[in-house]
Amino acid sequence: DIVVSDFSDEVNGSATVMPRNTLRLYVTAPTENTGLSFYDDWLRLLVIHELAHICDIDQTWGVTRFLRWIFGKYISMNGFTPQFLSEGYAVFAETTLTKTGRGRSSYVAMLLRTAALEDQFLNIDQAHIMYSDWPGGNGAYFYGGLFHLYLAERFGKDKVAELHQFNAAMPIPYFYYPASKSKFGASLPALWEEFRLKVRAEALAIEKELQEKGLTQSRPITTHGRNVTGPRYSADGSYIIYSRTSPVDGRTVRQVHPDGSDDQYLILQAFSPRFSFEHDGTSFYYSQNAITERFNDYNDLYRYRIQDEAMDKLRDVERPSKSLRARDPDISSDGKKIVFVQ
Repeated sequence: DIVVSDFSDEVNGSATVMPRNTLRLYVTAPTENTGLSFYDDWLRLLVIHELAHICDIDQTWGVTRFLRWIFGKYISMNGFTPQFLSEGYAVFAETTLTKTGRGRSSYVAMLLRTAALEDQFLNIDQAHIMYSDWPGGNGAYFYGGLFHLYLAERFGKDKVAELHQFNAAMPIPYFYYPASKSKFGASLPALWEEFRLKVRAEALAIEKELQEKGLTQSRPITTHGRNVTGPRYSADGSYIIYSRTSPVDGRTVRQVHPDGSDDQYLILQAFSPRFSFEHDGTSFYYSQNAITERFNDYNDLYRYRIQDEAMDKLRDVERPSKSLRARDPDISSDGKKIVFVQ
């Protein structure tokens, strides 16, 4: 079954084999801040990713196939695999079965190269969706996907598929050494270390090439880390507005002086990739998602008044109770109109 959902402007999808094989697809396409921005046909890529989960989790072999006859789909051994394997395999599929995908994303490659150069490359047990430090849950997808591509490059695609088949046939969960040793001749942690060294070697080569060409020196204005995006100078240039995510205070819209001083939050529980100031500098426009009409999680446009630190939600005058489902506002040069993505 395929369920297409349009109740949210967030990018997502899911797959389950219980009680029957079902894909759930969110139709909203990703923005540049998600790591998913390198795609050609978004729904096709999403279907491939989620269908790869079904094919991976639902397979049984040998003893587990016999147990499936008795206990049903409770016997789905690849549902117990660590997420760098489960999500990594789905990213591997979306990359090899399309011309895009996270395995070909320059953003993802940059993130891993930088981590390798700064000795911040995730250990194999850190690449899961509950990881609290950077890059958070994306580590399972980014690291796991490129790890699978590394294994396929070194041992072949068939060996990668055989690894997952072996795990699906193993009646004891969380016991992955035999599969890796059988198919690759080494443990997964050992192969992960070789993968790290390969990424680091590639990163050092690129770093050397760029240094020989000459690098433009930059100065960090903020030091928060994690997702920091949407910087926009105020009308008079005295400060910068930007969005930030943090495991401490969640999503915030903040302001900071160009020299990095007086960094403070303006709006809590908001994350906007774009801002646009009115020409007199008294207000700016931004977007954020919120629960609308009781059940829907949609983006809407807001105006933040700087002097009284208050905000107004923009509404359609003909349908004031309906969400605009809008983001990325930009005010016109005469200040009379706002263009946005809907």
